Amino acid sequence: MKEELEGEWMLGTCGTSWKLSTPSGDIDSTEDEEADVEEAKILEGAKVAAFEAAVDSLLVSFDNQCSLHVVPTAREAQERDVPLWELFMPGNMFVEFHPGGIWSYKRSDLPAS
Repeated sequence: MKEELEGEWMLGTCGTSWKLSTPSGDIDSTEDEEADVEEAKILEGAKVAAFEAAVDSLLVSFDNQCSLHVVPTAREAQERDVPLWELFMPGNMFVEFHPGGIWSYKRSDLPAS
């Protein structure tokens, strides 16, 4: 079973600003939302080449020369109840990143405590 794939990885942001850089230009979360969804389809089928998380940002690079940079604005980085981003992983686990550099690693198949 060591070689078997177990589920998918899913990245979500919670009202956090982001920028998708593509070979044909940048797509910014502050632009028209409908256009963003269509243009972001360039990521369909792309594989993650690198994943870099820092206290104040997240950078995901893909094998098709695209990169997603999640960087909260000062207003978004203020204390709030929802995470800035979260990564769901195989094995029913996920990691959350909250303002102030607070991380949590939890099970996704259990009720929130």
